[in-house]
Amino acid sequence: MKLAVIAHSIETADDYRKAGIARYTTAIIDAFADMPGKDEFHLYMMPDAPIPDKWRDAAHFRIHRIWRRYNKWMQGPAALQMRLGGQRWSFSPSFRPPCQFIPSLPLVRRSVMIHDLFPLTHPQYFDARTRGYFESVLPFACHRAELLFANSESTKSEILRLFGGDPGRIVVTPLGPGNVIEPVSYGSVTGEELIRIGVPFNRYFFTLSTIEPRKNLPRLIQGLARLRENAEFADVGLVVGGGKGWLYEEVFAEVDRLGLADAVAFLGYVKSEDLPALFGRCEAYVCASVTEGFGMPVLEAMIAGAPIVTSNGGALPEVGADAALYFDPEDPDAIAEGLRLALEADREILSRRSLERARHFSWDKTARATLDALRSRGA
Repeated sequence: MKLAVIAHSIETADDYRKAGIARYTTAIIDAFADMPGKDEFHLYMMPDAPIPDKWRDAAHFRIHRIWRRYNKWMQGPAALQMRLGGQRWSFSPSFRPPCQFIPSLPLVRRSVMIHDLFPLTHPQYFDARTRGYFESVLPFACHRAELLFANSESTKSEILRLFGGDPGRIVVTPLGPGNVIEPVSYGSVTGEELIRIGVPFNRYFFTLSTIEPRKNLPRLIQGLARLRENAEFADVGLVVGGGKGWLYEEVFAEVDRLGLADAVAFLGYVKSEDLPALFGRCEAYVCASVTEGFGMPVLEAMIAGAPIVTSNGGALPEVGADAALYFDPEDPDAIAEGLRLALEADREILSRRSLERARHFSWDKTARATLDALRSRGA
């Protein structure tokens, strides 16, 4: 198989570690690099995008530089370039397949990864420009691509609900972690290390996400306030890792309104090397998102051995299964109860459940399932 992989989402060195889609793209290409054989992978990258040594040195990889004006390249030359290069399938990790000059005579067969449909299903969480872009791109991808990949059964269900079609055209390929994480024992993380990272609490919940409306942080903060009304839990804080995204003002306003400035620590962007300590020393990792297409930070927390207390929205129950505690993300009282249950549970038992569940996921499995689906369709 000669597979064209459209890796335009990687433009700078920072993209490898910050952007969600770029992380997916990087991780699955890394897994392809570890699978030498008869398959040949043609990576289409932006003109100045850095190329990891692992990709450059892979004998079964070919690197192609695309036009800086990516949109124009995708509108026609992309498919022709792939066809002339002998690639019969394209794989787009970032929603958008290449256009065809003549749809009835396709130059290349198209497969696309659909990470989520939130701009269509939850438009209130996005600005007009973002909504407009995805209102064009997502229907095109879901209708025109011959094969769709989804990161969860939840995402697959949403694709079928909005666009219909043959369920067999959609293959679920769960993800691996976005950062390299190892198990961490609770007692191995020192107070000095936490202080260096910026954690002022001895007991804390940790959450990791871009600060934006879908992550539901105002309700999580309300749940924390209600938990702390109990004197037994008045010392428990919340540590928020992740930078400001969009429409984030309500989060900080809620902290001020509830008088929780000393109970919530915002770390901003967290270095990957600091994540194991944050996961390993927290009382539990908490995800309050209204919905998620997968929930990569939950998986990372499980790999580290953190107990998990999470929303029951979207794909999160698929990731956590019976290893996690769940709450209704719309109800601050339910969130507070979930936090309380996590604090009162046996942490060692919850940690062991997390570690066992995490073993079900890896990028090698994701890559193999992707290639198997393409081969089954004649790639």
